[in-house]
Amino acid sequence: MSFSDDLFLLFKLNNHKKVILCVPTICGLISEQYLDQTVTVKGWVHRRRDHGGVIFIDLRDREGIVQVVIDPDTPEAFATADSARNEYVLSITGRVRNRPEGTTNDKMISGKNRNLCQRNRKS
Repeated sequence: MSFSDDLFLLFKLNNHKKVILCVPTICGLISEQYLDQTVTVKGWVHRRRDHGGVIFIDLRDREGIVQVVIDPDTPEAFATADSARNEYVLSITGRVRNRPEGTTNDKMISGKNRNLCQRNRKS
């Protein structure tokens, strides 16, 4: 199995109903191989920054940190990000894209990429 998008594991119960378990992509392992793919990451808010209409959240899990960008084009996600504080637990779905030139961080696996948030949810 790979962590390309959400992984869906199907289980059959005795009565033949299917249960879908969604396994999120790991924050610290988002790399260039995920470019232009939609992923779901879950973790703790490590840092939140509001840059005048665009919110940046550094989302942390056991493997590392990924930067997420939330803009006002997604009002519900933007409202959730606006109210998020350090150590809140979020589930964020979005498309992985390259960071602008000059803003990369070679010390992180995810340092060349960021996740553009399409929807998020507090847990």
